[in-house]
Amino acid sequence: MKTFDSAMLRLIEHSGAAAKKFLFAGIAICALAAVPAKAADVTKAPGFMPVTWTGLYAGINGGAGMANSEFLDPDCLSCTDTKFQTAFGTFGGQLGYNWQYRAMVVGLEGDVNWAGAKASKLFALKNLFVGTANFKFDTFTSIRARMGLTLDNALVYVSAGPVWGHFRSSTNLTETDGTQLAATDNAWHPGLAIGAGVEYMLTNNWGFRGEYLFLNFKDVEVPWVGVNNCAIIETCRMNYTYSAQIARIGLNYKFGY
Repeated sequence: MKTFDSAMLRLIEHSGAAAKKFLFAGIAICALAAVPAKAADVTKAPGFMPVTWTGLYAGINGGAGMANSEFLDPDCLSCTDTKFQTAFGTFGGQLGYNWQYRAMVVGLEGDVNWAGAKASKLFALKNLFVGTANFKFDTFTSIRARMGLTLDNALVYVSAGPVWGHFRSSTNLTETDGTQLAATDNAWHPGLAIGAGVEYMLTNNWGFRGEYLFLNFKDVEVPWVGVNNCAIIETCRMNYTYSAQIARIGLNYKFGY
């Protein structure tokens, strides 16, 4: 060992400046390479609890989205079709449970959310009608299955399930003779929610996520109220279509360890 040490010292003394820099750089790299090994030893220390995704969790979320709606007049009562594309904010909470098997995680999550999509349009048609179209999307709730793969403390997942949204939409017309017509939708409607996201466990209990959701709701047919000849025409209606895209972040607390 002494002979080896002496040889190393002579090599350092007689080597050029570039060789010395290279040698010391190699020593530094070896020292840095030893750090992960030390970290691995720490994870094996008594009392360490590795992160697990299995368990019940609850949290809050917030973000923004774009709501889309079409007000279609299939029977050309007023011969008007109206489209809305409205930006909105959203805030809500979620509750769910995950099961982890090796690198795979499956789960079930429910959420309830407030949404602030609201817009109106004025129109005048052929000097026969004047009126307004009003759109409002104020609440949605979903129950979605989740499935993903873990990478250390991160989970990359997809989700899908039924969603219900509450809408307040109306088309209001006034004829030149003063007759008032209205096709109003104020109800919950079912649909499908699909999405994807990434969640990171900051500790054994706290997780932070980013998520994208697409919501597509069932089309709605709403009758006109105030039309005197509906019994003859048999079709006095408006069709409303709804969808939304949402990007949001969330914070979860997982109960237990």
